[in-house]
Amino acid sequence: MNKIFLVTIIAAVALPTIGHAQTHEIRKDEMKVQAQHEDLQDAVDNGDHKDIKKQAKDVRKAETELREDRQHHARTHYVAPYSNWSYAAVARGDKLRSRFYSDRYAISDPGMYQLHPAARNQLWIRYGDDLVLVNRRNGRVIDVATARY
Repeated sequence: MNKIFLVTIIAAVALPTIGHAQTHEIRKDEMKVQAQHEDLQDAVDNGDHKDIKKQAKDVRKAETELREDRQHHARTHYVAPYSNWSYAAVARGDKLRSRFYSDRYAISDPGMYQLHPAARNQLWIRYGDDLVLVNRRNGRVIDVATARY
């Protein structure tokens, strides 16, 4: 019981930090793009063709990095099926509400995460940063692979 409580507290502290780190990185990239645009404008104002070319290349590179970070954040950000949901570790035997094991959260290729294939009436789903094997009939958790996503 103490282990479950400890894991829950650690997850509650760690998960917001992970999300904050991702958004912090995006903000940092946005500031870098803005600075690169300012450097480009300075180069244009000074009229040095080589400097303008270099600054334009730096702007494109910074914008590409920002775009990639935004796409990565969008792909990896977990959106819960219920608006009032907050992460709580699950264990074998726990029961999940039906929206958690809808097709939206299904893992199409468990082998990619070094997981065994799901048997009949079972489904690997993403639950926060965990991967959970669920019985589709009753929502019972069969197996949990923590911090895999």
